[in-house]
Amino acid sequence: MPDYDYNHITLSDSDRSKNTATDIDGYPLDVTLQQGWPGTSADPHQARYTPAKMRDVADWLDQTANDLQGMPTRLNEVAGKANYGPNTWNEARHLGDASKQVLTAVVQFSNEILTNLHAAAQSIRAAADKYDGGESANEQSMANQQQNLPDTGGSQTPAY
Repeated sequence: MPDYDYNHITLSDSDRSKNTATDIDGYPLDVTLQQGWPGTSADPHQARYTPAKMRDVADWLDQTANDLQGMPTRLNEVAGKANYGPNTWNEARHLGDASKQVLTAVVQFSNEILTNLHAAAQSIRAAADKYDGGESANEQSMANQQQNLPDTGGSQTPAY
């Protein structure tokens, strides 16, 4: 368990005007990441955002929502045909009322799911458009830089 009341901070003797610690209680301040630490180099297996594939996912979400669009109405039609017994039977009325309450909740959630599927598709398309815009800006910037390089007469090293 660390003793928070007793901290050893050693300042560099080479230049005390920097006033920076070189170690704390015997531990160096340098952070050395383990080899292969994520994010320190390009990894071909990491997520890639391809606008075309993003739009494919958005299209699939929209199509799925469109395919399910009539489901709440169909649920209402099927549930309306349910018969739990004669209306004079008290238990049948209670079962019917409970069934209608459950149906109302299911229809409400079904409509929310459809709305959320369409909203997700719109968000993905907007993100894809931004990635496209960013990539276009990068390509234009690279083209501008290439045009602005001095002609070195075939040499690979630019003259500055």
